[in-house]
Amino acid sequence: MNGSRERGLSLLELLVVFVIISMVSTAIVQGFGFGFSLYERVQAKSQQHAVDLLSAKWFRLVNQALIPGKTVERSLVGAADGFSAVTVNPLVSQSGMPEVISWRVEEGVLFYTEGENRFSVARVAQDASFEYRNPRGEWVRDWPFNEQQPSLPVAIRLIQENQTITVTVKGKLTPNLLLEESRRER
Repeated sequence: MNGSRERGLSLLELLVVFVIISMVSTAIVQGFGFGFSLYERVQAKSQQHAVDLLSAKWFRLVNQALIPGKTVERSLVGAADGFSAVTVNPLVSQSGMPEVISWRVEEGVLFYTEGENRFSVARVAQDASFEYRNPRGEWVRDWPFNEQQPSLPVAIRLIQENQTITVTVKGKLTPNLLLEESRRER
């Protein structure tokens, strides 16, 4: 009776195989779960990053084209919580036409206003604030820094804890009074 042993798995060997298969399948399922959660986090960060980039682009696009007014009221008037000015590159209205706009930070949200339209552009830090660079290179919290002479700041920046958005005003910083008077006479 030496050659009649049957080939096969014993019950104990079969249980060991089942335990190994269940451990491997558990590890694979957990790996997929971790991978999907990581993917969702990356997607959320990517979408937030895209919104941040777009809002910074809008901020720069509108504010690079600010134009000074003949009076202080028609030029940029700003404080730490926001400012209003005239631009020739508004987001909604026709580009090239002067439009009064304003940017405000209210309760952690950056708002853009143009005419009757008001948009929440981005979430910002609660303590986010605006600063204005005068011709001497100093950053100030209120504009105009000189009440007698209407002008635009050299640059404007929005400061928050993890990011600063700075835009250089590219237009003429002081008003062309002759051009404004000639337009008014027509």
